[in-house]
Amino acid sequence: MSAAAFNPLEYAHRLEKAGMPQKLAEVQAQAQFEIIHSLVEDHAVTKEDIKDLRQDVREIREDIEALRRDLEGIRQEITENINLLRQEMNENTNSLRQEIHENVNSLREEIHENVNSLREEIHETINNTKKELNSSLTEKNEQLRQEVKSDMIILRKDLTIRLGLMMSSSLFILVTLMKLFHL
Repeated sequence: MSAAAFNPLEYAHRLEKAGMPQKLAEVQAQAQFEIIHSLVEDHAVTKEDIKDLRQDVREIREDIEALRRDLEGIRQEITENINLLRQEMNENTNSLRQEIHENVNSLREEIHENVNSLREEIHETINNTKKELNSSLTEKNEQLRQEVKSDMIILRKDLTIRLGLMMSSSLFILVTLMKLFHL
């Protein structure tokens, strides 16, 4: 609010309408006017102030432009660092992939070798077991043959003896019957 815009008489009139005594209203209105006037005078802007302000604004704009350039430089540096990090990360990822691929292939070969080795061991064990079983069966078979042969010899002897006894008995019976019937 400028001093010209403040009318002390109008202000005193308002105070009177509000119930303030005329003398007190006039003194207060004059005091307000002086306060406002001194504030405006103390803070009045001169052409020199405006010129200084414009210079300050120019300097601030220059500082802002310098900051923008600095920020752009920082932005470019960050972008370069990010790109370098991406490239490094891609190289590390590719290296890791290659290493994993090599390890997987090596592990496959090792597993394949172990499986083949196990197969050979199993085949060898099966063949050895077959040989042992065949040998054992051959031995058992030979033992059974010998036992059967021995039993057959004993049975033959037994049968021969029985047959001989039966023949002798038959002859005896025949001779006895012939003597009985006098033939």
